[in-house]
Amino acid sequence: MNNRKAGMIVMTLVLLSTFHLALTILPSNVNAVTLYVGGTGPGNFTTIQSAIVNADPGDTVYVYGGTYFENLEIDIPLSLVGEDKVTTEINGSHSGSVINITADWVNITGFKITYGGEWWDEGSGVNLLFVENCSITNNNISWNKGPAVHLYYSNYNTVSNNFATMNDHHPFHLEYSNHNMIAGNNATSNHWGFKLSRSNNNTITGNDAVNNGHGHYGSGIDLTYSHNNTVEDNSLYYHNEYGIYVHVSKGNIINGNRMYFNLRGMHIGTSDENVISNNIVIQSGLSGIYVDYSFNNTFRFNYLMYNSVGIVLIRSGYNAIANNTAVMNWNRGMYVYVESNNNTIVDNMLVENDEGLWVEGNDNNIYHNRFVDNSPQALDSGVNSWDDGYPSGGNYWSDYTGLDEKSGPDQDQLGSDGIGDTRYDITGGTNQDRYPLMSPGPPTVPYAPLSLRATAGNRQVTLEWEEPYWDGGSAITNYRIYRGTVSGEETFLVEIGNILTYTDTGLTGGHTYHYKVSAVNSAGEGPQSNGASATPPNQNPTCTITSPSQGETVSGTINITGSATDTDGSVQMVEIRVDDGHWTEVTGTTSWSYHWDTETVSNGNHTIYARSFDGWDYSTVTNVTVFVENAHAEEPEQDMSLVTVAVIIAAVILLALVVLMSRMRKRPVEVEHPSE
Repeated sequence: MNNRKAGMIVMTLVLLSTFHLALTILPSNVNAVTLYVGGTGPGNFTTIQSAIVNADPGDTVYVYGGTYFENLEIDIPLSLVGEDKVTTEINGSHSGSVINITADWVNITGFKITYGGEWWDEGSGVNLLFVENCSITNNNISWNKGPAVHLYYSNYNTVSNNFATMNDHHPFHLEYSNHNMIAGNNATSNHWGFKLSRSNNNTITGNDAVNNGHGHYGSGIDLTYSHNNTVEDNSLYYHNEYGIYVHVSKGNIINGNRMYFNLRGMHIGTSDENVISNNIVIQSGLSGIYVDYSFNNTFRFNYLMYNSVGIVLIRSGYNAIANNTAVMNWNRGMYVYVESNNNTIVDNMLVENDEGLWVEGNDNNIYHNRFVDNSPQALDSGVNSWDDGYPSGGNYWSDYTGLDEKSGPDQDQLGSDGIGDTRYDITGGTNQDRYPLMSPGPPTVPYAPLSLRATAGNRQVTLEWEEPYWDGGSAITNYRIYRGTVSGEETFLVEIGNILTYTDTGLTGGHTYHYKVSAVNSAGEGPQSNGASATPPNQNPTCTITSPSQGETVSGTINITGSATDTDGSVQMVEIRVDDGHWTEVTGTTSWSYHWDTETVSNGNHTIYARSFDGWDYSTVTNVTVFVENAHAEEPEQDMSLVTVAVIIAAVILLALVVLMSRMRKRPVEVEHPSE
């Protein structure tokens, strides 16, 4: 009997579970909708948090202009969109972070986000915790006690085109966060600048950092214990410490940045295997690039002007310093300090510095450099090599007075060879350039074009730039334009002549285009310029309703149809709503339709609204008002095929239960006999 009861219980549970499973396949309406906060619309929410609580994953919460005194918790994927970042303010009232995000796929755009935290380091403007694939774009994030945007153990997020000022912390702070894109932001007058701490494989590009420090030591960008990041095309001005600070960090690419009027341009400390290239460092109060206890780094095509010292190496070795230009630095062009050994210094230009190159370390290789009008050209108190042997040669010295009448390793054979017959003595010790070059050498590729700028127009972008500081000793003949829709992924577009402007036409409005330019001379193509981007203004799409017509009487299920166009792109989506209902996506785009069961509403006048979306902007909302006249209201129909499936499944399980119970009743009962 107990077995029979247990079997019945088990089978009943199976039946109920299976029936529940069958019901779960019944259809449901899972279309994303837009919820509204503020404004004058009927049913709009009065607080942002209440709209978030009522939202489903994938919904959009649209917030009209106004000041909202809230601290938001976002724990589902959604888009939070402000009317604009000037008038739509979320004020944290000095209490914790203004926005906490703990869900993936959250988008925040169009807000002024202020007054997070009561005390220093307490509350961020936007706080991302253990999330991925979020986007924080086009916001003004200011006057917070913590960072403007803080990423903590958060990966694959985008933080772009935000303005951050007067925050008592780093404006953009990444901790233990990888593979993020930080692009096109402006950080001005914050406590510090951008900060990466133990964060790897991030891209920091196209940002402006100005005057961060608040009277304290502040740097534009700070990488600490962070590896394999790309720091590119950033502008870093007026910091009372470093433009870029790299500490105990490895494998980073620091390329094409502009550092003006900082106390120090760049610091590479206890950091190895980084590539520092195509940066412009001008008028630093102290050093342009300061390298301390760092090894196997590469410094190429950097331009250093009006600094105290262009490049300084202290206790650093096995670094490659090549193709850099140090011009009119008022102390030294380059300084290789004591205990800096085994570095290679090749193909650099040192022009009109107070001292060209001062070397105190040992076993450094110095050749194929151009020393022009420095005073003195070089000093060396160590033991170093100042040439690459014969016939490769040594360096070019503008004050060399020797002749070139002989050739050979000992310069004792007849015939000139482009190498001076007598050695060039290096001031400060016994070192000599055994094979001084008689001319600056054959042309090299030009340096990168300067100050690339992009200006958007109607379906076009106009580029302007300045010629390189050094043409490589050969006149520039052409420029090559590179374009991409992702920063850092530009591909060849066109080659033009020796002109400093180009207009790229036939573009799509609303798309952002990224550009770089390189110069070409007889020696080949030089490195690419800084990046620049622009977004041609988007032309809003249109939307019309073709059926039903204005004032038409309708009943039953009707087919609403219409069309949509976009002159500079493509229509991505069309939505409709009835009266004050939610927006619902329809079928189709340029030609669209939607089946509406009028029996779900009361008889009388009802207004149908429609709008199209091109990926950037909505069209003007169009509408028609119809008169609904149904004989009687009925419940909306279910998809009967799925209901039938559910019923059949339940019936099969019930039949199996009946059969099992029947067999259990017929089974003979075993009688226990007493043991003998």
